[in-house]
Amino acid sequence: MKSTPQPIPFGGTMLRGDRHVCAFFNSAAEEYHTLLPFVCDGINCGQRAYHVLPDHHKEDHFQRLRNPVSTSRR
Repeated sequence: MKSTPQPIPFGGTMLRGDRHVCAFFNSAAEEYHTLLPFVCDGINCGQRAYHVLPDHHKEDHFQRLRNPVSTSRR
């Protein structure tokens, strides 16, 4: 029997079984401000995340994940 995932809040709506989201951003700061709370919520709930980014962005990305409150204001 296939289990149905629980709905999760995102962007003022509820994501149900099909959890595909597409977004366009004007800057990296806008992207992090929008997506970081969603990523952190998932990690805090025990979900896994796979992030693909260039090596020269890795340390900044890890820092934003470690400290999402201060980085969301950039």
